[in-house]
Amino acid sequence: MAYYIYLLRCGDGSLYSGITTDPARRREEHRSGTGAKYTRAHKAVYIERIWACADRSNASKLEYALKRLNKAQKENLALGRPLSETGIAFDGIACGGKDYPDRLRAALTYCKKDPLITIDITEAIGLGLARVIAAEEKGVLVYLPAPSKAYYLCTDDVDTAERLCDLITEEKEMIVTHRAHVQSVIKARFVTESFEPCYNVAYLKKVPPISPVAEIVVRPMDQVDLPTALSVYTLYQAEEEMIELIQRKKLLGAYAGEKLVGFVGFHAEGAMGMLEVLPEYRKKGYGTALVCAQIDSVLQEKHVPFGQIFASNLPSLEMQKKLGFSFSEPTVVWNHIVR
Repeated sequence: MAYYIYLLRCGDGSLYSGITTDPARRREEHRSGTGAKYTRAHKAVYIERIWACADRSNASKLEYALKRLNKAQKENLALGRPLSETGIAFDGIACGGKDYPDRLRAALTYCKKDPLITIDITEAIGLGLARVIAAEEKGVLVYLPAPSKAYYLCTDDVDTAERLCDLITEEKEMIVTHRAHVQSVIKARFVTESFEPCYNVAYLKKVPPISPVAEIVVRPMDQVDLPTALSVYTLYQAEEEMIELIQRKKLLGAYAGEKLVGFVGFHAEGAMGMLEVLPEYRKKGYGTALVCAQIDSVLQEKHVPFGQIFASNLPSLEMQKKLGFSFSEPTVVWNHIVR
């Protein structure tokens, strides 16, 4: 079961941090006056930020760390700044190690050199999903614990890639490489099944695009529509992931009346994805409408909408261009570990 730590804005402008397994339900409890003594007195309004944790122990550590922050630090988090800027290390969360804040800062500094190729790394850090294993002038290695169990590696040269590869020691399901020379090093070191190269795409504007269609309604997908979604989504086995997204109201469905015509969600690392339109409803602009709604939802949470698009997926790439996304080079590769 996933646990969520949240920052909730109160009517007097203060911020309250809490822990829950169901953010939507907990928000309504606070707003109705049944959530906590503090929010009854200060009138809960809305949730500013949410971080996901794999278990209660790590969630409790993060909650404790947030409660120790001062008002200015909490306000920076509410504006979408990464946990690293407060000195909090997220492992699930691992707050230990005096050098960890410096390592986080070094990772973000490295990623600023090519922000599009590393947007998946910086957003995973900002969302509180990634732990920085190593960061130096010419490379960075981060780890996303369960449920992802994924390493992300980006370096400027082969020697740095080889050295950071020595630190890939924890349980892993996937290694994501950034740049072709890193991919070559990983393929020489590990037995993997690799997807084709992807573009990292990011929506860097502050205002969401306007949906091209008005005859559908986009809203959180209903649990009853899960079998339909699973029947058309074939990239990988996503049932467990979709169930969690539905519980968090993060799997958006497009509805014509009460009929599901398409959906879009998020992958475990925070990337936009899972976009599917049912075959009989394609070429009507519904996919674009779903992405527009998803961009809007991410911007409201003060994050950067981003995703990864296969280099051969020309229709999706064309749609992203029309919507105003910025593109990296197609050198991000997902490598699944072969057991």
